[in-house]
Amino acid sequence: METTFKIKKLINEKGFYSNLELDVTKTINSGVNLKFQENTEWNYAIEFGVEYFYEQYRKIEKGGLEIHINYLHTQIVDSSCMVVFFSIVKALNNIIPIISDRFDINDFGEFIVPK
Repeated sequence: METTFKIKKLINEKGFYSNLELDVTKTINSGVNLKFQENTEWNYAIEFGVEYFYEQYRKIEKGGLEIHINYLHTQIVDSSCMVVFFSIVKALNNIIPIISDRFDINDFGEFIVPK
């Protein structure tokens, strides 16, 4: 299953930008197999976004996920670890909708991340 997610917003004078494409395959074995060909400054944010999503996923599904990050584009000023984390979770949620609608960015530019 393939999806894209792009955020390009100015909220409360703060820029938010990330554009990505990824593929997801459900697997029989538990755990996550993450594949991303680039070694970037965003690896930690990508891994955290995947782990956050998988923590919610395993509460309602058996098995695991194989995730391929095919494309990630960021901007020097408008991208951050939180923006990339947010984008990864939103993209995964496009394919497997399990994350609360409360997972968002509010009008002050603050990330709302439910436990």
